[in-house]
Amino acid sequence: NLVLVSRTASKLDAVKRDIRGKHPNLQVEFVVSDADDCSRENIARVARAVEGKNLTILVNNVGIGQGGIHPLQELDPKVIDQCIRVNCTYPTLLTQALLPLMGKNPMERKLILNI
Repeated sequence: NLVLVSRTASKLDAVKRDIRGKHPNLQVEFVVSDADDCSRENIARVARAVEGKNLTILVNNVGIGQGGIHPLQELDPKVIDQCIRVNCTYPTLLTQALLPLMGKNPMERKLILNI
């Protein structure tokens, strides 16, 4: 069973169809969430979508870049801020919100991957 999170519903739906085509018995759901939005409301909405599920693996595979390597002094401060929000703040806040949903039993296996 899988819950996908991304900012584009059409892409999520396409991935869901592809996965279900290969694994018809797998339950696949998705939540639209823009990682540039680190608001409490956005993070809480994702957490509510997985509430009550047996969450055992969290893969934070979100990130943006600058299309190559650029000297820091040449980067727009707004771009730097966006990179930090998307690459660091969003996955950290989402992990914080989802940890309580991963169960309190220390014998249960849980895995968090940050890619």
